[in-house]
Amino acid sequence: MQIQRKDHSKLAIIGNVDSGKSTLVGVLTKGILDDGRGGARERVFNYKHEKENGRTSSVAQEIMGFDENLKQVLPERFNQNKNKYWSQVVEKSEKIVTFLDLCGHEKYLKTTIFGLVAMIPDYSLIIVGANMGVSKMTREHLGVSLFLKNTIRHRLDKSGHSTLKYLQRNYRTYQISDKESCDQKNSNII
Repeated sequence: MQIQRKDHSKLAIIGNVDSGKSTLVGVLTKGILDDGRGGARERVFNYKHEKENGRTSSVAQEIMGFDENLKQVLPERFNQNKNKYWSQVVEKSEKIVTFLDLCGHEKYLKTTIFGLVAMIPDYSLIIVGANMGVSKMTREHLGVSLFLKNTIRHRLDKSGHSTLKYLQRNYRTYQISDKESCDQKNSNII
């Protein structure tokens, strides 16, 4: 059997607690819609207590594969066993994106920093719940990512105009001090 190297990127998902990080990862990687009761995020959690309280307390990893036409690769049947699920996705994919779903709660900040440092993501995607705006933990995660020189992308969930203005204003500030990490021309608003 010959091993073929795949194009691979790692994307850290950061942001405040309850901003929709795990739900976004679940929807993107499993090819399902959320049921409004946490159905998508439950497929991302590592532990039973995370499912019970609805909060990520560990670094969860999920993959998303793309074929040569950049169409998402999903297995014929969803399997709870990550080894089987991942092997099916990797086998049929030309490009792989690994999502690192990190904790948003202040109590688990050390775990989030561990994920950003040890997992060496290529990019950080900061999720902002527009119904809560940019919080202390959002700023903390943004600061750590900038310090580590991760390329920053952002997504507004439940989008709001004032949150968008806040991020644009702060990106201009960071662009002056750290042009490589946060170039506004290359920061996509999804």
